[in-house]
Amino acid sequence: MLRILSLTTGLWALQPSTSFAKARIGASLLGYSKATVSHDESGTEYSESTSSIGGFPGVVVGFTASPNIEMGATLAVTSTEAEQAVSYGDGVQATSKVEAHSVEALTYLDYNFNPESTSVFAIGPRVGLLNQKTGDLPDTKGLSYGVAGGLKHFVSESASIDLKAQYLVGTLKQADLEVDLTGISIAAGISIWL
Repeated sequence: MLRILSLTTGLWALQPSTSFAKARIGASLLGYSKATVSHDESGTEYSESTSSIGGFPGVVVGFTASPNIEMGATLAVTSTEAEQAVSYGDGVQATSKVEAHSVEALTYLDYNFNPESTSVFAIGPRVGLLNQKTGDLPDTKGLSYGVAGGLKHFVSESASIDLKAQYLVGTLKQADLEVDLTGISIAAGISIWL
């Protein structure tokens, strides 16, 4: 794959590129995730946190529109045993192991800082939908948004190992309540570039 590079003299040259004008198909393989959902009810703050580590199956489909710009979407479906901590305003806290299920669909627009390198650093916004079911609590669903950054290390021109950290927030619905979401995740995966 070649890209056109403008030289300071005004001449044009051809330079090899590892990430220009390619489609991306990837998979998340493992990681860590923590989500906190909270709301204020009659002056008492209620907070529920879940955290889990292990396999996070998900797919990413993207396209590099220019050497520095990649856009696409991710879909992650998880079902795992998570640690749930419930805190009440008076300091009472209960912790238990629960089943946690979630579906997350996000769109992204990443800026690649060094697209000519074999290790490409990227950062960009995320926006999408989340539906989460934790233990006996009602479904939590709605719009989430945030930022993610990471590294795509190209082991060849058509394959990369991906590391990503993500921070999401949102105002979601849980039964009749409006709840605030804060979530962080760290994931590792692989991508094929076509």
